[in-house]
Amino acid sequence: MHWEFVSSPGSGSLSDMAEPSLESTKAYNKAISSLRQYIADSDAPAEADVLLVCLILICCELLRGTPDQATKHLDMGAAIVKSWSAGLYRSSSQSCDIKSPEQDDFDMLSRAFIAMEVHAVAFNDERLPILTGLGLPGDTNAIESAHLPTQFSTIQDAQYSLNQLLGTAFAAMVETAPYKISYTTNVPQAHIRRRELLRVMCDRWLSAMLELESELGVWSANPNVEDRRRQKTVAVLRAQHLSIQCLLDENIQINPCDEEHCASSFDDNAGHFIRWASIATDSDITPNDPAAGHAWDSGDGKRAFSIDLGLGPPLILFAFKTTNTGYQQQAISLLRSDKRLQGWYDLKHMTAIMHELSTHPDAPEPWSENHYPGRLESTAAAAAKAVYGHDSFTMGSLQTMRLLRPVWRSLDCAYIDCEEIGVL
Repeated sequence: MHWEFVSSPGSGSLSDMAEPSLESTKAYNKAISSLRQYIADSDAPAEADVLLVCLILICCELLRGTPDQATKHLDMGAAIVKSWSAGLYRSSSQSCDIKSPEQDDFDMLSRAFIAMEVHAVAFNDERLPILTGLGLPGDTNAIESAHLPTQFSTIQDAQYSLNQLLGTAFAAMVETAPYKISYTTNVPQAHIRRRELLRVMCDRWLSAMLELESELGVWSANPNVEDRRRQKTVAVLRAQHLSIQCLLDENIQINPCDEEHCASSFDDNAGHFIRWASIATDSDITPNDPAAGHAWDSGDGKRAFSIDLGLGPPLILFAFKTTNTGYQQQAISLLRSDKRLQGWYDLKHMTAIMHELSTHPDAPEPWSENHYPGRLESTAAAAAKAVYGHDSFTMGSLQTMRLLRPVWRSLDCAYIDCEEIGVL
């Protein structure tokens, strides 16, 4: 099946609304070169890595205003997901009933990718598409019967349950995105119920996780190498959980017209998030540290746990969602400084692209009360109109852009509700 990213006819292309400068184009080209070089240099790149490449390329092409190129990468990723679900990528020596960490990574990205497929057409069709099953959990209609364990026996169990929760939550938030953007009060009760249940499931997961941490003695006073590895793993999971919790809190609000109400969830939790991210990225153990041993290698050269896949997107989310400049700078510093978060792609270049786009000289000033509806024809409003195809915008519909600089936000807002897609 072929999906397309389409701008509203007659409203101009995204590149017309936010044309990147020469420097941002150079940064983009350098980042994409690194991505493609990874594939060329790898005899058999991990399926999760290839899919992550597709996701990053899609997001970058959308930022550059070339939806036709984004569509090509989307089709490639969709084929990978379908082949994986059919068992074509599973090793013959791998038992079907045992999930490896690489499978968990891929399943998480697959759910995000399916959500992105849906989101690509959600604003070009009066009927909002419902997720179709590809052998992976994530059907939004299954939320009523969804079940999360009240106890976890291992950290891997907790990770797998969190991945299930993430996939379901992203799908539900994509489903309600049109109502959030238009700030209509006529949100179907089924959607509201789904979001409330997901928030309850978030709390249930945290309660089970806290109990597991206590049983395992994760936060021991004198941790050894293995203890520190466990602490980092738990910190990544807690950061992922906190990010989806904040997105749900924001998504549940039907009509957050005042700035303080809309920003409170990310601002209130930014300090906790930075704490988890700092623990996860603490440099006392590195992938090349002989003392770490199997903490970073499963013995066959594959990752025992993927920190770059798990922590990068939530860090970017908090960096651009919080209005606290101190926490924002800490998040950006973590993204820039930790080599493990760069992985095989150079996240510094990706961050440079964001910075260049968001500080473009043609960008309007950040949203404020002084900008009231009289500024609706600003660059940000025009770009949002191109993305969503809406003919009219209220003050509330632009209010969602105020946390980020307008040009970046107007583009990013198209898929902000499925943020793990945002592996930018």
